[in-house]
Amino acid sequence: MTTPEQRLALLDDPAHWRAHDPSGFWERIASLPQQIEEAYRAVERIALPPAVRACSRILVAGMGGSAIGGDLVASLAEALGGPQVVVWRDFGLPAWVDQYTLVVISTYSGETAETLSAFQRALQKGLPILVLTSGGRASQWASQNRLPLLTIPYRGEPRTAVGWLFFGLLALLERAGLFPGLVRWEEVVALLRRKGEALGPRSSGPQNPAKGLAVSLYGRMPVVWGGGFLKGVAHRWKTQMNENAKTPAFAEAIPEVFHNAVEGLGDSSSPLATLVLSSSFLEPEHRRRVAALVDMLAGRGVWCQRVEGEGESLLAQVASLLFLGDWTSYYLALLYRRDPAPVPTITALRQRLGV
Repeated sequence: MTTPEQRLALLDDPAHWRAHDPSGFWERIASLPQQIEEAYRAVERIALPPAVRACSRILVAGMGGSAIGGDLVASLAEALGGPQVVVWRDFGLPAWVDQYTLVVISTYSGETAETLSAFQRALQKGLPILVLTSGGRASQWASQNRLPLLTIPYRGEPRTAVGWLFFGLLALLERAGLFPGLVRWEEVVALLRRKGEALGPRSSGPQNPAKGLAVSLYGRMPVVWGGGFLKGVAHRWKTQMNENAKTPAFAEAIPEVFHNAVEGLGDSSSPLATLVLSSSFLEPEHRRRVAALVDMLAGRGVWCQRVEGEGESLLAQVASLLFLGDWTSYYLALLYRRDPAPVPTITALRQRLGV
């Protein structure tokens, strides 16, 4: 069993992270601010038809990493008074969609079976459609039907394209007048560039918050809690732990957790590690409950840490927490000596299904 100090030293060793990250996955995580910058500029060149601007609710059809932008936008919409946003992770479309529902097709590869099924159904119904993709049939169908298309030039894993899939979607909705303007994207980019220096692999362990969190999570099962506009971020932390670190992880929503999940946290013998995402923009009642929970668990000897967003705006704090979670999952993968890039179990299952 290694000590925390030994784990930090391992994460600071370039030979270690190069050996277990042969593809340079960390560089794709670090590209988030550049992705945001490029996505916002690309959206400025996209013409949006009146039918898109007339919509009163939004359905984002996507799977896996391609759906995360919808999760994040949905949480923001609930907090800021935007339109209802529903994320659809299934074949076809729900029965309630109508001509006032904007269907967003989000598929990085352009070949996701469930999302293409939703795309076909939306075309059959003549619904307003926006498409975010890097190519494939989704791109072909968008061009054939003269639909607004945000082409993603970035090359990497879908989950590392979050700058395009989240901020690109947000920019499209803002441009359509369907979502309140949050902040100049330049502010978010500047913050993430500063954070990138503090969180990247060349930032030494004692000064690197992501490395410190990974060291604490090693050997434990992460449970990530987030309330309000941080629910989508909590889900992102969970899925990044799953795919990057190849470890079980779970996400729960505040305040619902106080009515059930808190009973399962156990005592000092529990293998769980509870991370509570927080922000100065959250409702006071959320913050009061979180503070009470952290104090109570500390008294029981249960590992729990409150993680605060950074930045001057709500969107900046969302982005800072998202970035921290991505880096933490990366370092946890290195501690487990696992390459964060491939997803062999997912790949094997797709091959078995022939998709």
